[in-house]
Amino acid sequence: GGLAAAAYVEDLYQGALGRSASDPDATDWINGLSAGSLTRAAVALGIAESLEAHLHLDGRVELGWHLA
Repeated sequence: GGLAAAAYVEDLYQGALGRSASDPDATDWINGLSAGSLTRAAVALGIAESLEAHLHLDGRVELGWHLA
């Protein structure tokens, strides 16, 4: 069950990066999931800890601290 590899990666990109998963990196994640060489947890962590994710989410996290 669950989402197909491409849909899973797309959801992660939208949530963590605020964009579509259309670059070569996304293909690497999808291929790794499909081949079984990567777990969903490893992909989620890799995307969430990327520099791009930190840059995308920093403003939102900062805003959250001010609202709390």
